[in-house]
Amino acid sequence: MLYSARYMAAGKSKLHVWLLCVNCGLAMSRKKSYAAKIKNPSCSYKCMGEFNSKTLVGASNPNFRNFPAKVCFKCGEKFFSRAPGKKFCSHRTSPEKAKPRENELKLKAVRGCTICLAPVAKGIKRCEKCKVKPSGKLEIKTCGKCGGKSSQPFRIDGPIYFHRRCREWSGERNTNYKGGRKDLKNLIRDNPRTKEIRVKVFLKDGFSCRMCGQVGGSLQLDHIKKFSEIFEEFIRMNSTKTKEELHAISNEHYAFWDLNNFQTLCKPCNFKKELDYRSFKRLESRLRSEQDLAL
Repeated sequence: MLYSARYMAAGKSKLHVWLLCVNCGLAMSRKKSYAAKIKNPSCSYKCMGEFNSKTLVGASNPNFRNFPAKVCFKCGEKFFSRAPGKKFCSHRTSPEKAKPRENELKLKAVRGCTICLAPVAKGIKRCEKCKVKPSGKLEIKTCGKCGGKSSQPFRIDGPIYFHRRCREWSGERNTNYKGGRKDLKNLIRDNPRTKEIRVKVFLKDGFSCRMCGQVGGSLQLDHIKKFSEIFEEFIRMNSTKTKEELHAISNEHYAFWDLNNFQTLCKPCNFKKELDYRSFKRLESRLRSEQDLAL
């Protein structure tokens, strides 16, 4: 129910009462249900905050716990805390923070030998093979790659020892090796000769796109004859050979590395060329299927 200001000023409203703000003394009209619940009426949140900051101090604050000041066991300074068992004023002075963390302890527990990485018990740095001899001298061993002799830590690869700098981590020597899952097409594409050809083709074209003439920017190396077509011909010619043999003879296949088959294109033009090629292939396959149906 709504009442006009004139009707409220006359005091004829039965649902509202007049209250005075406890902070500024401003008269305000509030519902009787609100007036029955509130102890310290205020006209705004600002007045309510100012009144509470003046009155709710010390023991009059409902959150006050009357805790005494404590003395830090390490630095001797006074501090206040609600925690009953707290003895230090900060985390830095607490001896518990100086202890190693749980994850660091776990790492130390699973750590292997510092020389051959063999699993060892907790707290032991070297295994039985890599420990110092009873005479007090380290065993002199020969590196299996460079032939140098040293008493410094070696990496063990079966019966052969390697310097840390001489150990080859690629291929089967790597602990994460999973049998060479990269296919032959990507192996040929990732050949180091591709980088040399890219530089030569960019220099030949003057670092400019052959389609739009853009100079510099995001330039890409493009095959005039598609790499997939060259690859299919290469597989058709050497269908009886294995993957390793094909990868070895791919360096000698002239069609893969012919400079006349490469050109420089910018990224948008190369993308447009690829879309045109795919649309042409779809159209070609559609016409071929229609001819087969007609026959």
